[in-house]
Amino acid sequence: MRGEGISLTRNLFFSTQVGGVDRLTTTEATCRYRTIGTSGEPFSVFLDCAVHGSFSLNVFDQHHRAGVKEAKIVAVASLLQDRYKDFAHYNRKNPFEELLFILCSVQTQESNYRRTFRALQRRFPRMNLLAGATAGEIAEPLRSGGLYRHKSRRIKQTCVRLIGAFGRATLAPLRALTDKDCETFLTSLPGVGLKVARCVMLYSFDRAVFPVDTHCWRICQRLGWVRAVSKNGKCTRADMERLQQAIPPRWRFSLHVNLISLGRDLCTANNPKCKTCPLAQLCRRGRRQSDSEENQPVRTNRNRRQAAPNRSSCI
Repeated sequence: MRGEGISLTRNLFFSTQVGGVDRLTTTEATCRYRTIGTSGEPFSVFLDCAVHGSFSLNVFDQHHRAGVKEAKIVAVASLLQDRYKDFAHYNRKNPFEELLFILCSVQTQESNYRRTFRALQRRFPRMNLLAGATAGEIAEPLRSGGLYRHKSRRIKQTCVRLIGAFGRATLAPLRALTDKDCETFLTSLPGVGLKVARCVMLYSFDRAVFPVDTHCWRICQRLGWVRAVSKNGKCTRADMERLQQAIPPRWRFSLHVNLISLGRDLCTANNPKCKTCPLAQLCRRGRRQSDSEENQPVRTNRNRRQAAPNRSSCI
């Protein structure tokens, strides 16, 4: 039996693929959960709420740990959705435009790559104009975004490949493909890895995939959802697959876009703002920071007065 603190500030819905849906309602409160039961049997997640008393959320699942992990993921996704409202970060519904948008964003700050993408659109308002341009001509509107020569070559190579496959620079025919075939084709394009392919699939094809960018990877590790398998700590294809499998399909879009918002807003790579993070009590790093602050001795005025002579005597 194990308990962990969860800070809940809204109505949450916990659901499982195999068991059904139960609703948990609470307002501003600090709650704890415990898990009871064995694998293959129904189990309960008990929430003891300091404000509203005790109640239980019955979840029926054949896999105890998987059910608890999914409940944690849904809690995180719901809290982030409440704060960041599923903001899509200016991504595009047209799949070819989305691919260009992502290629412009490589190692570039958001304000910069949005500006360079708009410049690219102004210079080549129609895709056939872009497809007929040279790499040097494509590079001109990309200059302010950095790595413009590299990006222009990738864009030109992609246009050539698409014209060879479909007769024009378009990704529209991929709508008819399965997720696996769509992903396979996209990752065969120049400079397109699994993350970029799944971004196009998520934003433009409405596929239930979970791209793992640097913000998603960092925060998922801090939440304890995944551990890096590579020595350098970078996200591998195996890590991406494990995370996607762990996240319920209906929450993948919401969790992806809101983890990006959280990573840019509070859960930054350096000096994260754990005190104001909505996930502080669900996150290992946030709990450690909170515990360390609580365990620090409080210095009273009497302690300060007693310490003063010692400091003076050392001078």
